[in-house]
Amino acid sequence: LLGLRIIRSALRNQDGLAEFEAVLQEVQKLDWGPVYKLAAASVGSAARFVNPEIFKQQMALFRQYIPTKPQYFQVAYDAFRMDAFEAAKIAADVAAERYAEDVTQQKERDFLRDLVDEKKRNLAERKAKQSAQKNRSPAAVSP
Repeated sequence: LLGLRIIRSALRNQDGLAEFEAVLQEVQKLDWGPVYKLAAASVGSAARFVNPEIFKQQMALFRQYIPTKPQYFQVAYDAFRMDAFEAAKIAADVAAERYAEDVTQQKERDFLRDLVDEKKRNLAERKAKQSAQKNRSPAAVSP
């Protein structure tokens, strides 16, 4: 139920920030790895539907209540898989900032940013190709 509560509050955008924080406080009180993982997966999967400015606020709250390092990039990669590219970058930036002393976090952020850029290029190329195929005139049919 915690995961659903996180998703519901995240999707409410600005109106859900207080509820989002309350659920993260519960997660922190439970202080159990699988619950942190559930919280991260829920935040990442909802990211596609959240305004990037609100997502920044959500990640600031996440940073305040979630102490485990792997969950930051879990949010980032779950957002990436949902094509929430801006959110993925935001989560990666928060991870790199939160663990600034860990050079691997900086490298992971840079890697994810490169992945985002590559996926955006691939999607743009695919869209252009589909558009070109759509605009091609049909071949003349001879009797």
